[in-house]
Amino acid sequence: MRVDAAEIECFLAVARELHFARAAERLGLSPSRASQLVAALERRLGVRLFERTTRLVRLTAEGRLLADSVGPAFDTILAALERTRRRGALRPGTLVVGQQGLAAGDLTTAILTEFTSMMPDWRVRVVELNFANQFDVLRDGDVDVALARLPVHEDDIVVGPIVLREPRALAVPVDHRLAGRTEVSIEEIADDFVFDLPRNAPEYWRDFHVPRVTPAGSPLQRREAVSNPLELLTLIGAGRGVSPVVASMSDYYPRPDVRYIPITDMAPSEVAVTWLRDRATPQALAFASAAAVIAG
Repeated sequence: MRVDAAEIECFLAVARELHFARAAERLGLSPSRASQLVAALERRLGVRLFERTTRLVRLTAEGRLLADSVGPAFDTILAALERTRRRGALRPGTLVVGQQGLAAGDLTTAILTEFTSMMPDWRVRVVELNFANQFDVLRDGDVDVALARLPVHEDDIVVGPIVLREPRALAVPVDHRLAGRTEVSIEEIADDFVFDLPRNAPEYWRDFHVPRVTPAGSPLQRREAVSNPLELLTLIGAGRGVSPVVASMSDYYPRPDVRYIPITDMAPSEVAVTWLRDRATPQALAFASAAAVIAG
């Protein structure tokens, strides 16, 4: 007799829950699909496995016998499969980490060192992300984890430990009217051009980093989109506009033609470890743990 693993798995879930809807939820199925799988197994065996009424689900004698006989064996098979999967996942390889510019700053080196102490047989490769692709590279499998600029509101992406929180600054040309200031309000650039971010980045993400309006409601004048810090700063240095950035850019991207001025009325920017929900490998989780250790 041919055995259908999905039918057996569904039967055992219903036998343990004695409730089709709960069993279906546990397996990620619809209740109707769970009912179809059990009915198919009953036809295959030629016996009724459950007594069903509108109020309860109860195993028949044949159902109880099958559950007692097959349940432990099926659990053993699943455990063996999981052990095999984990052994394969832990085989030495390369963890690919993406980060946007110098998103986590000096902490990146410390996180990589901590990860190496946890997974000494694994190599690490770091790739640079641009303003548009920090989500796409996870979905495409080009990176295993990303040190991503928040906010991230994507159903298929997990936001792990926050490793950095930093204030915002305004990048302006060296001869800009605000260049000599020690601090600035975002309200003061309503008459300036600001640079947009790529259209394939989520709108909520673009609006956080380059707002459409100031807190008081004055619209900001967005001009062409830029995809990386070098492109952004080159255009600012050439006098084509200004842009909110993160304060650490003054340390990592110093330029004689650009000044960085602290912004007093924008929310801080955060960087977190992210990974694809259905690719939560032991290595990705170990990287997240390493980041949590370093970030405290």
